[in-house]
Amino acid sequence: MTYLLFFIIYSILIIVFGKYAFDKIEDSKSFYIANGTLGLFIGVCTFVATWFSATSVIALSGSIFVYGVSSMTYSLLGWFVGAFLLISLVPILRRYQIRTIPEFFRIHYYSKDLQATCAAVIIITHILYVVIQIRGFGVVVSGMLDIPYTMSIFLVYLFILYTTFGGLYSVARTDALNFFLILIGILMAVYLIIDRFGSLGEIFRQAYYINTTALPHLDYKNTEGSLLNPFIHGNYPFFFMLSAFIGWALGKASNPQYAIRIVAAKDNKTARNMILVSILIFLILYAGLFIISIGGRVLLPVVPVDSIDDVFPYIIQSVFGSKPGGFVMISVLAAVISTANSQLLLIGSSFSYDIYKNIINPQVKEEKLLSINRWAILIGGTVALFFSFTPPGAMLLYGSYVWGVIASVFFVPLYGAVLWPKGNRFGAQVGVYGGLLTCIILYGLNLLLFSGKDLIHSAIPGVLVATTLYIFFSLIKKQGEKYENEGF
Repeated sequence: MTYLLFFIIYSILIIVFGKYAFDKIEDSKSFYIANGTLGLFIGVCTFVATWFSATSVIALSGSIFVYGVSSMTYSLLGWFVGAFLLISLVPILRRYQIRTIPEFFRIHYYSKDLQATCAAVIIITHILYVVIQIRGFGVVVSGMLDIPYTMSIFLVYLFILYTTFGGLYSVARTDALNFFLILIGILMAVYLIIDRFGSLGEIFRQAYYINTTALPHLDYKNTEGSLLNPFIHGNYPFFFMLSAFIGWALGKASNPQYAIRIVAAKDNKTARNMILVSILIFLILYAGLFIISIGGRVLLPVVPVDSIDDVFPYIIQSVFGSKPGGFVMISVLAAVISTANSQLLLIGSSFSYDIYKNIINPQVKEEKLLSINRWAILIGGTVALFFSFTPPGAMLLYGSYVWGVIASVFFVPLYGAVLWPKGNRFGAQVGVYGGLLTCIILYGLNLLLFSGKDLIHSAIPGVLVATTLYIFFSLIKKQGEKYENEGF
């Protein structure tokens, strides 16, 4: 009943905060980027809330619980590298009056086809990543309210559709609510964990002697002290984990859902400061998750759950009381919804603006464009819901594969525009197609030859192929020829 009360209060707050923005939507610019008016405060709130997803709260914390500090080495450090790289995109993305990241490729590289191709990649990858958010919500809510998983994922489906239909104004406003819920929930959990031990140092002193297998069904066993060893790599080869780190870094650095926040900021200074302040907040939040996970492992050396993704909800229910536990649970839901609605917003804009308006009907009126956009959001969310009935097994690894595709497609044309003025349409097109094809081939070979256990993360060869093709074909195609036969 306590959990249900928290859930009802949160639902009411989401409805109230989301409703505010519906009256502010006038055209696609206001829907996609809030007319480029986001100030520093709201920009930081939406950037942090969008970044801090089910992968962060549920998957990473569960992985730290099982494998220790090394889980942060091979994933989290790459996320911070990606965040710092985003700062270099501020001047180039804000040079043009764009509404989507694929539109940037059309204007900078003079290619409508490139805009449509990148939009299609966004639609597919972000539908797959919304599955993670829906699964995370389903795991938490089914445990909180003691209802079936299938019923709980219908609830998040309604939440994310409602908040996304109001465009970025609605998403950003609910993100502000979700940001404070995430921050307060994590800090509360940290306080409760430290209070159980008396001091932070006592947690790590006891953690050193953990030498049990956290999940009974895992064939990986920690040795004494390995929980605090930053380079243990579990059942995966070291080279794969190192390449996964690079894949995460490049994927985070080129993901459109973060880059579009740069475009939505009111000016260049605000955009840069938004990222810098967000990074400082990330340090606090991820340090908090680390303390919760390691402290939870000391209190519960072995947990009777089937998946790493079930660990964090189990810790909350077992270690905390119902009232603080309920609040922490709500912070997890806030992280899930704030990421999912941002991704659905990208799915809608990618289809309606970057494919329909760009290729099918360039003269479409704004009112119809917004209608098509909401239909695209509805369909994208419904497809993600359908896939969530049979969700992926390990969210952290699954997420890295999705981000690997994004890195292979978006990293080179984005950062090539910043670092190499000679890059042109021909090089960008061949590079994008080559990077995407490389990922597809590697995923297929991985399933056929290695039973799903990669030797190297697909993002690395994908980005390398894309970079090579981008440079080579930009050089052989003279810069002046980029306007020929374009019809731009």
